[in-house]
Amino acid sequence: AASPYGQELNHVLQVCTDAVGDVTHCSRIANSAARGLELVIATNSEELVQHRHASIRQVVQQQHTSNAETLAALSKSATRASRLLARILGNGDAAVAKALHR
Repeated sequence: AASPYGQELNHVLQVCTDAVGDVTHCSRIANSAARGLELVIATNSEELVQHRHASIRQVVQQQHTSNAETLAALSKSATRASRLLARILGNGDAAVAKALHR
């Protein structure tokens, strides 16, 4: 079962996909300067922030162990859509960081 944060993020992505008609908006989000808009869009932002902090805390705690354990912990709490978005955003962040450090 997905975490409440994952469910809310999945809902936001679905609404955006339905409005645009495809999933190409994910790549545009990855390359944008503004991030974290799901906290503004979501109706229960305070609860969403708490779940997001809990997810981040879990990742930080798991980082002191092996990568396999970190990935397993994330897979348990994240939906497929949120994992896909995280991968896309991570690639976008890497591209921006590379461009900044040239």
